[in-house]
Amino acid sequence: MLERRIHRMVAPDSAASQDAAAGVWEQMYVSQDEVVRLLQEPSVWPVGPDADERRLLQRVEEAADAAEAAGHRLPLRDLARAFALTEQDVAILLVALAPHLDSRYERFYGYLNHGAAGCHATVDTALRLTGQPAASGAVRSRITSGPAARYGLWKLADEDRPFLTRSLQAADRVVAHLLAQDVTDPTITALVSSPVLRPLETASLRGHTDRLETALAGQQVVYLRGPETHQADGITADQALNALTGTAPLTVDLSLLAREADPAGILIAIAREAKLRDHGLRAGPVEALGEEAARLLPLLIRLCEPLTPLVLTGGIPWRLGWSPVPVQEMDPPAWTSAERAQAWRQALGDPAVVLEEHESVVQAMAPYSLGPQDITRAVESARVRAEIDRVPLDARLLQAAARRQYASDFGRLARRIRPAATWDDLVVPETVLTQLHDLTRRARFREHVLTAWRMRPGDGRGHSVCALFTGGSGTGKTLAAEVVAADIGLDLYVINLATVVDKYIGETEKNLERLFTTAEQANAVLFFDEADAIFGKRSETKDAHDRYANIETAYLLQRLERYDGVAILASNLFTNIDQAFIRRFDMITHFPKPDENLRRELWDRCLGHDVPRDDGLDLEHLARTFDLAGGDIRCCTTTAAYQAAETNQPITTHTLLQAIRHEYTKIGRLVDTEKFTPPPEPRQDSRRVGQLDG
Repeated sequence: MLERRIHRMVAPDSAASQDAAAGVWEQMYVSQDEVVRLLQEPSVWPVGPDADERRLLQRVEEAADAAEAAGHRLPLRDLARAFALTEQDVAILLVALAPHLDSRYERFYGYLNHGAAGCHATVDTALRLTGQPAASGAVRSRITSGPAARYGLWKLADEDRPFLTRSLQAADRVVAHLLAQDVTDPTITALVSSPVLRPLETASLRGHTDRLETALAGQQVVYLRGPETHQADGITADQALNALTGTAPLTVDLSLLAREADPAGILIAIAREAKLRDHGLRAGPVEALGEEAARLLPLLIRLCEPLTPLVLTGGIPWRLGWSPVPVQEMDPPAWTSAERAQAWRQALGDPAVVLEEHESVVQAMAPYSLGPQDITRAVESARVRAEIDRVPLDARLLQAAARRQYASDFGRLARRIRPAATWDDLVVPETVLTQLHDLTRRARFREHVLTAWRMRPGDGRGHSVCALFTGGSGTGKTLAAEVVAADIGLDLYVINLATVVDKYIGETEKNLERLFTTAEQANAVLFFDEADAIFGKRSETKDAHDRYANIETAYLLQRLERYDGVAILASNLFTNIDQAFIRRFDMITHFPKPDENLRRELWDRCLGHDVPRDDGLDLEHLARTFDLAGGDIRCCTTTAAYQAAETNQPITTHTLLQAIRHEYTKIGRLVDTEKFTPPPEPRQDSRRVGQLDG
C-alpha cells in the first residue's frame, strides 16, 4: 500500500520536474527556471487513501483480527497498544521502517525528498505519504513529543534543518522487535537484569506480596524503603511484578545508571524495553542517583505510565519532588532467619527437598544477612571455587564467598583482619571460654531470637550483639575477638582510634557513624580496642570541651542502641567505661591473669611444635616462678626463638630465662636475681643406679 501511494505521488511528475529534481542532486543548485516553476506550481497536497486502499486496509484488519482470535501474536498491534499509538502514529512509523525492510525505499525516499535527507523519509514525505497536513500543529506535536518520540521509537535527525526536511529514522530496537528478534537493547544490558524467580512461601511474604499487587494493579508507583540485604523486598517485588505481567521483571541498578554520561537517554531505552517485552520494572537504590534523583525519577515514573508497573527501592525517605504523581511508600517485612535459611536450601539444592547434609551448612550461614540474589551468587561462586580446588563444597567455602558479596569501604577508619585463630589457640579459664561460646551463639541466632521470636520489639533498637572484654594487658582479649569472629565466619575490623577521634567538633561522630553504617552493610564484627578512649565516662560540664565530649558519649549511647551487627569492645580499665553502656552490653567478660596451670599451657602453646627444644627444658619451673600474662609469654618465646635461630641451638631453660629478664626490663618490673637462676638438674640415686647395673 505504501508503494501505491509512492506511485501516486511520482506519476504526475513531468519531465521538467524530473530535470529540476536531478539538478538538486548537484549540491542543491537551484536555477532561475526552477524558481519560476516552483512559484507557478501549487503546493503539493497529502496523498490520502483511495477506495482501493480502504478495501485493502479492511481486509488486512480482518485478517489480523482473525489471527489474534486464533492466539497468534501480532508485534505491530502489540507495539501500538503498549505505547498508546494512534493510527496516524502507526502509519508514520511504517514509513520510517520501510528502508529497514526493503532497500528500494532508500531510492524512493531519495527521489521524493529531492535529496534533503538521503535514504530516510523526511517529515514532509512521511506526512504526505500518510495523508496528513504538514501545517497541523497537532500532527507536528505527535511527531516531536508524542509517545513514539518520547520512547525513542523514532528520532528526528538534522536538527539544524527546517522541520519538514528533517529525516525521520526508526530505532533499530523497534525494527528487531517487529521482526520477532527480542534481544535486549545492547545499550542497557550492563544496567538491567532479569532475576530468577524463587518464591518463598511464608505468611509474612505472601501478605506483603498481595499488598504490592493491589497497589501496582491500581497503577500506583510503589517505593519500598529498607536495606535490600536485610529485607525481603527483592523477592516480594519480583513476585508481584511477575503476577501482573506474567514475565520476570527487569531490575535496574541505579548506582550504575548514575555513572552513565546520558542517564536520561538510558532510562528512555529501559522504559522502551520494558514496554516492548511487557516487563515490570524494579529500580534501586534511589539514593545512588544523588542530586540527579530530582530529574531522573520523575522521568522514569512518567515513562512507565500507565501500563508498566514500577517498584522503586531505597534506604532513605521518599521526597515529594521526586514524583509528579503520588507514590505508595511501603516498609517491607524483615526477612526472618527461617526465610533466609529456606533461600540457602533452595540455592544449595532442590527446594522441595530439605537435604540432611545441608542443614549444618545452612546453620553456619545464619549470621550472613544476604539478599536472595547475593545468596545465589555466593553459592555459585563457592561451587566454582570448590571445582578449582577439587574439594567438596562446605561451609568454609560458602562463608568466604558470602563475605565477598559485601562491598565495604572503611577507609583509614578500620583495619581488616581475616580471622585465622581457632579455639585451640585460646588459653583462658573455663568460665571465660563458656562466655565466649555464648557470645558466638548469640551472634549466630540473633535474627531468629530477636526477629522471629520478637525478643526485642519496637523499631528503635537494632538487632545487635555487643560484648565488653575487660582485663589486663596480654590476657587474650584481642585473640578472643579474632576467635569469635572466625567461629561466626565474619571478618573482623579493628578500629583505628587515631583516625576516628578528631579534634574538630562533630567530626568524631561523623567518623563513628560511617563506621557503624559500613559495618552493618559489610556484615562484619567491629572491634574497639582500648575502648575507654571513646566510651569513657561523662563528666561534669565546666567548659565547652566537657560539653562536646559528653555529646560524643551520648551519641555513642544512641548509636549502639540501634546498631544492627556484632561489636566487641576491649578495655584494660573497666572503671573508666560509662555506666550507661553497661545495659547495652549483652555480655561483659573479664579476662583474668592466668594461673600456674594456664601459664604452663601458654608456654607450651607459644613455643609451638616447630621450634627446637632442649630435652631438659623446664616449663613447669617457668610457669610456677613467673607471674606473666599470655601476651608477655608470647614476647618471651619470640625473643628466645630469635636467639636460638642465631646460635642454631635448641631453646633451653636458660634461653627463656634471659628472654624473661629482657621482658621484665622492658615493662619496668623488678628483676629478682634469685628467680633467674636456673633450677638444678635432677639428681640420680647412685645406689639405685648401681643396683640396676648389677
